This record gives sequence, C-alpha cells and structure tokens, in this order.
Amino acid sequence: MIENACTLPTTGSGGSALVGALFLLVAGIIAWRAPRRHRLTLVAALLLPAAAFVATMSPTKVWASSDCASSTTDSTTTTIAGQTTSTTVATQTSTVPPTTAPPVCQSTTIAVGSTPYGLAITPDGSTLYVPNFNGSNVSVIRTSDNTVTSTLAGFLSVNDIVISPDGTTAYMTSYGAGLVYVVRTSDNTVISTINVGHFPTAIDISPNGATLYVSRYLGDDVKVIRTSDNAITATIPVGSDPQDVRVSPNGLFAYVSNLSSNNLSVINTATNAVTGTIAVGNGPVHVAFTADSSNAYVANTINSTVSVVNTATGTVTATIAVGTGPGSVSLSPNGSFAYVGNYASNNVSVINTATGLIATTISVGNGPISIAISPDGTRAYVSNFGSNSVSVLCL
Repeated sequence: MIENACTLPTTGSGGSALVGALFLLVAGIIAWRAPRRHRLTLVAALLLPAAAFVATMSPTKVWASSDCASSTTDSTTTTIAGQTTSTTVATQTSTVPPTTAPPVCQSTTIAVGSTPYGLAITPDGSTLYVPNFNGSNVSVIRTSDNTVTSTLAGFLSVNDIVISPDGTTAYMTSYGAGLVYVVRTSDNTVISTINVGHFPTAIDISPNGATLYVSRYLGDDVKVIRTSDNAITATIPVGSDPQDVRVSPNGLFAYVSNLSSNNLSVINTATNAVTGTIAVGNGPVHVAFTADSSNAYVANTINSTVSVVNTATGTVTATIAVGTGPGSVSLSPNGSFAYVGNYASNNVSVINTATGLIATTISVGNGPISIAISPDGTRAYVSNFGSNSVSVLCL
C-alpha cells in the first residue's frame, strides 16, 4: 500500500519492530480466548494500545511544507485456533522528497470591460486576452494570479480573437469596422490591420500559423488570409449567416457554422473549396474539434443542443440536450469533456464525451458567450457578456 503524506514515519530499529509485533500477537491471543461478549472491549483495551506502542517505536520525520514522501506497508495474516487476524506493519519508507506542487487553482470571477465576447489564451497558458465588444477595448489577464495587467484601447467592436501557434501574434476581428487587428503580443502593439469587409463573426488560424480564416455574417463567406503578408488570398461562399469558422487540428479542413441554414460548410483547406455540407441542429453558432480531428461538437443555440459530428463520415452521431441558448463549446485537451456555455441559462454544461451524458452543470455569470480551456486542462475561462466578467473554473 502506498501512502502519501507530508509527515511520515521513518523505519524504526529491528528490535523495536520485533517487540511491537510480539506485543500485538500476544494481545490478539488474549482477546480471542476471552468470552465473545468481552472481545470487543479487550480489543479496545489491548490491541489499540499495542498498535500505539508500535507507532512509538518509529520516530517521525517532518518534511518542509513543500516536501512530500511516500511509504510502503505490508499486511500479514495470523491464524489462531481457526480464527484469522490481520496485522499491518511498516516495512519500508521512501525518503526521496517530491517535486514542488503546482499552484492550486481557485475558482473566481474577474471584472473586465463592457460586454466581453471572445477569449484566447497564449500557448504557454500565461496570458488571457478578452475582447470587450461595447467597451471597444481588450482586457489582458495574467493567469498566474488572475490579474488584469492592462487594458488595450482603440479596438472598435472587437468580438473574436485567435493567437498564433508560436504565441507572438494575436488577431482580433472588429465586427463594426470590418477589420482584423494584428497585435504583437510582446508589447501588445497593433502592427497592422486587414480590411475584410463588414461584420466578421469569427476568426481561426491554421495549425502551422500560415493562414487565417474569417467568417462574415452578411457576406455569407469566409475570407482566407496569408499571414506572411496579411493578404486576402481567397473568398469562399458558404451558407446563410455564418457565425463561426474552425480549422481542424490536423489542418485538412475547416467547418463553418451557418446560423440560418442550420448546417456546416466543410472547406478543404488545400483547395479553399466547399466540399460538402452537414445538417445539424437549429441555429449552429460554434464549433470545437477533438484533438485528433475525428469529431466536432456544434452548439445549436435555437434548439439548445449540441450535435456531435463524425468528421470522417460527415454525419451527426449524437444530439445532446444542454442548457438554454448555448453559444459556445470547447473541449478539454484530452478530449474527455466538452464545456458548453449556455447564454440564456447562465451556466456551463459539462459533457462526458465517452458517454454523451451531462456530467455536471456549473453556474457562471450572465450570458456566458465564450469558453477557453488552459493548455494544461486545469482551468476554464468563461466570458460573461451580460455581467462584464470572466469566470475562472477549476477543472
């Protein structure tokens, strides 16, 4: 048996251990020979003090608060006149100090700007960017202590954000201005803007960081941007009122959720052509892929469901009822859980992806509209559009 503690016994002397074992054996014999109605009393009177005596034979080593160690114990069985008793004695103790424990996650709420929308966390997990739609600014949060370290001004009606795989650049869409702001993350300076036309709804980047994809609400299309020179290289017609665009982790295809068409447009990223559509629930607004690109989870805001799509066959394999008006969905890095922000019911549905069942529901702020999961999978950040805050959830 392995026992973890921060105060553990070290191995006592061989003589002390032998005396303690004999003490326990004799006490057990006495208790067994007593009338049945007195055995319980004798166990308390003899065996427990005997066990305490054995414990005193092993002096205690106290580690520093940052330390921890493990010990092993063996169980032995003794049979006396047909009755069996079990005795546990320490046989070995490890004195190897462990590594320092990671910071303990604490669920909290962080005040940000007016009507926070999209969220993005840097690849190293150190910084969270929160575009505030009506505030026309961006809150920058240090995740180690959940502190807003700066507020970036001059971002008109920013609604979505993606960070390059190397963490050096953030790309933010301006719904009102029809722009993509290109921000250098080392000093949070705008180094360029890209005019994509009115009402961009979402933005994503290819796994290699070479290409951006921007969906446009009234344009019913997706703009393809080369990041090396920020040039628009293609415009891809999709369904009606596209709300989201997400690139698969393997980079082979992108899914576009079309709000009014109730379907997904499937884009081949090698040819920038739509290769098919997939019917889902009513009002699809957000898409998230599993890490192996085998499945996609789609939040359907009108009928309050999540569609699970097998990407190899292009078919819906499950439809899961969640809270009211789901507006976003994100998956844990290991794919075990999907987190769904329910805008109208002010909570997050947690889906066990193995069973397709709701594991739990977590209350958050008003109007949860976007969710970002930390790279290590220990935290979820939820932007609450109606309460001007970000909920930090310990996973």
